[in-house]
Amino acid sequence: VGDLSFQRNCYDRLGQLRAAGVTVVFVSHALRQVERLCDRAILLDSGKVDSLGESAEVVNHYYNQSASTALEDNSALPVMSFVSSGEVSICSIDILDDDSNLIETLQTGEPLNIRVIYNAHETLEQPIIAISILTADFMLVTNFSTDGEQARPNWRGKGSIVCHIPDLRLLPGVYYLRIIVRRNDGFKCFKAERAKVFRVVSDSYDVRRSNFGIFQTQVSWRFNSEM
Repeated sequence: VGDLSFQRNCYDRLGQLRAAGVTVVFVSHALRQVERLCDRAILLDSGKVDSLGESAEVVNHYYNQSASTALEDNSALPVMSFVSSGEVSICSIDILDDDSNLIETLQTGEPLNIRVIYNAHETLEQPIIAISILTADFMLVTNFSTDGEQARPNWRGKGSIVCHIPDLRLLPGVYYLRIIVRRNDGFKCFKAERAKVFRVVSDSYDVRRSNFGIFQTQVSWRFNSEM
């Protein structure tokens, strides 16, 4: 509650209380603040204790617990919400491994391929597509765009675009994709929120989730105007 300056003052005051050895009970749905402010946490489900332990472990348990539900919701409703000018439709958004197999889960550090199959109902001259990755609580992690690609083709009819991330360094959790298509004049002709859900896991996860921050990595694009 309050502007950023007020929030910083609140966090500073809580830090002072902790440093003085004062016990503080912090109740919140803001998981990242729970990790930041608390040494230990309790996850309640319908009034009962579901998990108790170090805050990072409890928060990570909650993310993992919600992963299956998120993936089931995504398979039932691939696009949660979208707006479109009618110039282009997105037929499918797929998560693929390097062998073009459909996947929903991958390991930290593995390659990720995002394939978008579109149907342009009229000619779009060198449109721009942007793909964003967001956390389960909708914090923007990173964004990829074809804006700087010189070889962008025109869109007419059905085609596909693949965004290849050779080394996805996301830590374990559930992530969402946002898809935006713009004409070359900047007009937004398609936007989908929560376009796809995927899960990242790791066999050697020992890093607090709050440390991963925001990052940008190298990607390459492949275009196919004929399907």
